[in-house]
Amino acid sequence: MKRIVFFSIILFGCAAACKKDGTVDEDQVKAQLLDSKITQVIPKQFVDSLVKYGFEVHQGVQPPDITGSYLVSPPVLERSNLNDQPGRQFSDNAIRFFNQNAEDFSIELESLQNDKRRTSVRTVISGAGDRFTVYGILLSEQGDKKSEFAYLYSGTIEEGGIRNLKYGLVNIDNDGDGVFFKVGGCRVIYDGDGISERQ
Repeated sequence: MKRIVFFSIILFGCAAACKKDGTVDEDQVKAQLLDSKITQVIPKQFVDSLVKYGFEVHQGVQPPDITGSYLVSPPVLERSNLNDQPGRQFSDNAIRFFNQNAEDFSIELESLQNDKRRTSVRTVISGAGDRFTVYGILLSEQGDKKSEFAYLYSGTIEEGGIRNLKYGLVNIDNDGDGVFFKVGGCRVIYDGDGISERQ
């Protein structure tokens, strides 16, 4: 049923993107496809929560190639709706973006922090020029408890790394009450030295 609904949305979007002369506005079709893929990764209300706390989303259907590994050091809390103090520092976070596909906006994300390596289960990318936003789902497990966290990464790609990188995380599905923070709980974190060096 979900597949039928998804294809219905795409068909409707393609019809809406037709110009008066009968040709198709390809950028509009791509934008509608990208929007639907982002919604499948993270519902809009959670993106809005991160934006409320200072996260910046870079929209567009021509994101730059960000393939590579980068080190966020030190990760510093900007804002949160949890019992956190701005300025709190976290352990260094090594991130890797790979298998980026410009046609369908897919990309894969790997994160290594506190000796825990996690790979995204659903990921897409938006952006234009040298600015991008990656939307991914990472699973957290502790014992028999699991939780899904949406991770969003935004920044400006440069030859030596990512300038002004921020990442936001928000719990979107939690079966481990008391183990992970609540659904909707979020943090916005930035690289304290302003550049996440390419590794």
